[in-house]
Amino acid sequence: MRDLLTIGELARFLDTSTFNIRYYEKEGLIEPAEINEKGYRLYDSDQLIKYNILMLLRDSKIPIKELKQLLDDFNVKTYESALNQSEDLLKAEIEKLIKIQKEIQMRKNTLKSITDKDHVFEIRKINTRHVYHISEDSYEAKLSIKELYDLFSSKGVDMTNIYKKEDYYIFTDSSKIHGFIDKPDRYKMPYTSFPKAPYLCYRFKISKDEEYDVRYEEMMTYMYDNNIHGADKLLLKIDPTSIITDASYIAEYQIQILE
Repeated sequence: MRDLLTIGELARFLDTSTFNIRYYEKEGLIEPAEINEKGYRLYDSDQLIKYNILMLLRDSKIPIKELKQLLDDFNVKTYESALNQSEDLLKAEIEKLIKIQKEIQMRKNTLKSITDKDHVFEIRKINTRHVYHISEDSYEAKLSIKELYDLFSSKGVDMTNIYKKEDYYIFTDSSKIHGFIDKPDRYKMPYTSFPKAPYLCYRFKISKDEEYDVRYEEMMTYMYDNNIHGADKLLLKIDPTSIITDASYIAEYQIQILE
């Protein structure tokens, strides 16, 4: 009766695959206790412990090269350093996942709030926001995606996450300002600040640009009927990732309520 584990038994012990074990051996991270006359790899408790440590650190995204250095000079100090590095990497990953979870929940709430209705009016208190100006155009102007890309590039805007952010439009008497929200003074660009205050929000589904005028008139009628007085700037928020169908998404008019 043998005393050592086969590669398959070790894999089951560690809840991994024989492929992963062979890969780590190929990279020189660890070796079997022995290879018998039939060519079978065999492992003892020392290999089990080392593989367990190795898999824990590898799951934390520590590079193979650093793992090899750790195992070549394995001591309390290097092990503690590797564990600290793993913890830092995991914290960063957890923060990223929490942000994704919050974004998913936000979009679920948005969809839930409008699932049964084509439009929803509500008064909401919104924190201070700063809308950076990307372009200022006439009402009829519409930029292509390439023109937007060139504008972002020319303004030095970080585009890595820009497609995830809502589009904002500030409407004045004669023009519309296309922009996005970010921290104040982050870019050398003009921006308009909207104060923390109650806002009348009109959220609706839309499939054609022509519908914006209809929704605008509905909002003005609602304000008149309910004796609501608004500020001189109207904000339109468009969520590009809230696609309901190929031709329908969610938008929202917002206007600050004046006392």
